[in-house]
Amino acid sequence: MYPDPKRIEGSSGVSFTKREEEKEVIEGKTKGSEASKEGIIMKMEFKLEGLKEVQEMFSKDLMRKTLRSTLDKSATEVKKEIGEEVAGVYEIKPADVKKKIQVQRTTLTDLETSLNIRSERPSLVKMFKGRQASFGVLANVRKGSVSFYRSAFIVTAWHKAMIRRGRRRLPIDHRAGPSVTEMVNTGGIIKKIEGKWYGIVNRIFESEVERRMRSGK
Repeated sequence: MYPDPKRIEGSSGVSFTKREEEKEVIEGKTKGSEASKEGIIMKMEFKLEGLKEVQEMFSKDLMRKTLRSTLDKSATEVKKEIGEEVAGVYEIKPADVKKKIQVQRTTLTDLETSLNIRSERPSLVKMFKGRQASFGVLANVRKGSVSFYRSAFIVTAWHKAMIRRGRRRLPIDHRAGPSVTEMVNTGGIIKKIEGKWYGIVNRIFESEVERRMRSGK
């Protein structure tokens, strides 16, 4: 067995970057989320100490393979956790959340992975059961409550809720629901994911070390 990793420092974002400061220390620091027109890239560099024994047991190549599989599997599981957490707050299926999240996996030359969350905003009608009401549209966005969008109206042929820019009939704009990016940034979901990350990455790392010790590759 190998020594348990000490606590991971930093808890903002969900990406994992490996940097070697010393042979027995893998460390990094929190970088947070980066915004873009397409959405946000959730990143976290991590720090694990006390892994000297593992590095002494494994060759450089085997250690790199272990880290790559640990990071990629951790990111995939974090993606699943985000889907579950968002679906626990909003009226959306975990599968629909995961469709908006892309895992950027490690490569042979770069031990970094990140979660790229697209900022597309879904239809209130299709995703959140939007329906016409007096003076606006009602939709089930958050669990246990109903959201009211004043002055919005549903165009049945488009399956969308629309709203006029001014008093004239045209132009009109799409009144969409919150994007997955917005959902993740509200309701304390980020903090919950960060709280689970330590357990996820260390559990997977332990499993990967034990698996590679048995197989030797």
